Amino acid sequence: MTQTASTTSFFRSSLKEKLKNKRFWTILIITNLLSGPLFVLNNYYYDIQSRSSLWISILASIVVGALALVIPLNLFDYLYQKTKIDDVLKLPLTRRELFFSDYLSGLILYIIPIFGQFIISMILLLLRTTKFVNYFLKNNVTMDDSFHKVLRLAFFTYLFIMIGLIFLYTLTVLVLSCVGNTFEAITASLYVNLLIPGVIYSVGYLLLNRLFGISFRILFQRLIYFTSPGGILLYLGTNLNRLLYSATGLWTLFLAFLMTLAMLWLSYRNFIRRKAESVGTGFVNRIFYYFIMTSLTFLLAAYFYQMNINFITSLSLLAFIFLTFEVITNRGFQKFYRSIVRFAIISAIAGCSIFVVDKTELFGIVYRTTDITNINSVTIRYNGALDPETNTYDYSVTLKDPENIKAVLAFHQRVLEDYEESKKTNAVVTPLESKYAEGPATETKEVTLNRYNNLYLTTYDIEITFDVKNGIDYTRFYSVRFDQRMLLASIDLSEEFIDQFIKQNSKLEKAKITDVFDFSSIDLSKEKTKELYQCLAKDMKNLTMEEYLTPKNTTRYKIGKIPVLESYSETLAFFADNYVNLSTVTAENNYNRILIEGNFGIAAPTNEWFDNPLYYYGNYSYYTKIYPEYASQEQIELFKDEIINLLEHAQYQYITTTPCYRIMVGDWSYVIPPEYSDLAEELYNKLFINKYNKRELKSMP
Repeated sequence: MTQTASTTSFFRSSLKEKLKNKRFWTILIITNLLSGPLFVLNNYYYDIQSRSSLWISILASIVVGALALVIPLNLFDYLYQKTKIDDVLKLPLTRRELFFSDYLSGLILYIIPIFGQFIISMILLLLRTTKFVNYFLKNNVTMDDSFHKVLRLAFFTYLFIMIGLIFLYTLTVLVLSCVGNTFEAITASLYVNLLIPGVIYSVGYLLLNRLFGISFRILFQRLIYFTSPGGILLYLGTNLNRLLYSATGLWTLFLAFLMTLAMLWLSYRNFIRRKAESVGTGFVNRIFYYFIMTSLTFLLAAYFYQMNINFITSLSLLAFIFLTFEVITNRGFQKFYRSIVRFAIISAIAGCSIFVVDKTELFGIVYRTTDITNINSVTIRYNGALDPETNTYDYSVTLKDPENIKAVLAFHQRVLEDYEESKKTNAVVTPLESKYAEGPATETKEVTLNRYNNLYLTTYDIEITFDVKNGIDYTRFYSVRFDQRMLLASIDLSEEFIDQFIKQNSKLEKAKITDVFDFSSIDLSKEKTKELYQCLAKDMKNLTMEEYLTPKNTTRYKIGKIPVLESYSETLAFFADNYVNLSTVTAENNYNRILIEGNFGIAAPTNEWFDNPLYYYGNYSYYTKIYPEYASQEQIELFKDEIINLLEHAQYQYITTTPCYRIMVGDWSYVIPPEYSDLAEELYNKLFINKYNKRELKSMP
C-alpha cells in the first residue's frame, strides 16, 4: 500500500479543512465560557455566590478536560477503523505531513478556546477594579497588593492548566499511535493516565517510603508532578499559592513541557512506523502493552506487599487480573500457555524487586553518610531547639560553616545508630516511673503507674539535603525524638542560622507579640515587624547556649512561638519604644485570668526513658501524655498564693534533663526550673492529697 506524492499546499488545505469542525468549536466555546469566566463572575461580580454557578463551572471544566481525549480520538480515528484507513492513506500527504496536520489541527482547535477563556477571565478581573463597575456593585475592589496576587495567581493557574491539557492531548495521541481498535484506544488512554502516577506512587510510597529516612514526598512526589497530566493537576491543587510562580513551580512547568515534547516525538515515531494492516489488531506496539501490564502488576504487587496480604492470595489476585487482560487483548484463549509464561516472568521480576529492595534497604542506601570534606553545604528544614512545631515544611536554612555541618553529621549518625539499635531490640517500650501511685505519700517513692505506660514522645520532622562535591546530592527525612533533635541545638546561635531564620520570619505580613500565657497580644505592622526581627537577631547573636536553653529570669513575652528572654535588651527596648506595656504582665494578673478560665494543672517529673535522657521543655499540653493533676475551681481559689508563686517562676521554654515539674495553663505546659521543685512538689501534694481525701470521704459509709 503506497501513498501519492504530497505538496505543501495540500498540507495547508488539509489543516484548514480539519479546523472547520463546527461541532467541536461550538462545544469548546460554550464550555470554556461556562468555566473560567463564569467562575470569575460568580466570585467577583455576584453579591452572593451561587452554588449552582459554581457547579456549572466545575462541570464545564471537566468537559473541557475530557475533550483532550475526545478530539484526538476523532481526528485519528482512521488508526483504529478499517473503513477509513485506505481513504486517508490515498491522500497526497507523507506520513509526517499526515501526522502533523492531524496533531496540529486538533491542538489548535482545542487550545484556542482555552486561551480565549484565559483572556476573558483576566479582562473580567481587571474590569472589576474600575470605577464604572464598582459603581454598580455592592463591594468595591481596588488594584491593591492583594488583588495583584489574585491576578498573578490567575495567570499562573491558567499557564499550568494549558500545559497540563496539551500534555494530556499529546499523551492521548501517543496511545492512539500504539493501538489498533476502538476498545484499546479508549481503555488504554485511561490506563496510561492512571498508571504513570500510579507506578511512581507504588515505587515511592508503597515501597521506598517503608525505608527509614527515604521520603516519598521528597523523592517521588516531584516526579509525579511533571510526568503526567494528573501530576500537573495535583501540583496545581496542592500549591495554589506563591509556589506556582516560584522557581520550583516554573521548573516543574518546564519539565512537564519537556515531557510533552518527548511524548510528541514518540507518537511521531510510532505513527510513521506502523503499518496499515495493523488496524483492528488490538495493541500495535506490543512493548506499549507490556509496559501497561508490567506497570499494573508492579503497582498491585507493591500494594499487596504494603497491606501485608499473604503470598498465595496476592499471587492469585495478580494472576486473575493479568490473565483477564490477556484474554481481552488476545480476543480469546489462543496460545494461553504463553500468557501464563509471561505472567510468571513479569510477576517474578516485580516480586523479587520489591522483596530485594525492602530487605536490603535499597542496597544499603538508607545508611549512606558523607565525609565532611566532600560536602559543599547542608540544607536543613529545622527552626531551632525551641520550636514546638512538629514539622517545618515552610522554612529551611543552608549551612556552610564547618562546625554547623559537623553538628548535622553528628545528628545524622546518631539517628542512624538509634535506628539500627531499634531493629535489634524491636523498639520495645518499657513503662516510665513517676511519683505517686494510687494514693498520697508523705515522702517521695518511685512506683510504676499504669497511666504512664506507652508514653507518647513527640517526634519532630527534620529534612536534610546534602550538597556533595563528588557524587549525587541526596536528601533524608526523619521524624526524631526531642533528645535526638537536641544534637542540632549548637547551630541555633550560629550567625548563618540566625541570619536566615530572621530573614524568613521578617517577611511575614505582621508579627504578633503576646505574653507567654497568651492572655494579651499586640500586632505589629509589616514595617515594624522587620525592625523587630532585626533587634531580635542582634540579641540572639550575643546569647550564650546556657542562657538560651535555661534562662535565669522568667520569660514574660514571646513573638509568635519565639520566647523573648529578659537578656534581649535590644528587643525589650523596641517593645518600650513601641508601646508594648511590659508592666501589665504580672503573676497575679495571670492568676486572675486562670481563675476566670478555670484551667490549671501540674505534672510530676518522670524518670529516664530507656537509656536516653527524658528532656523537660515547654510544649503543647496535649502532647503531654503523662496526665497532670488538674485543679478544680475550688482548689484554684484555695491555693491562690501557691499558684501565684509558681507562675512567677514558670518558664515558657526551659530545656533540661534534670527532672522538673510542669504546670499546664491553657494549651501549653510550662517548666518549673529545678531550683523551684520544692514549691511545685508542695502544691502537687496539696492538690493530690486534697483530691484523694475527698474520694476517701465519699466512699465512707
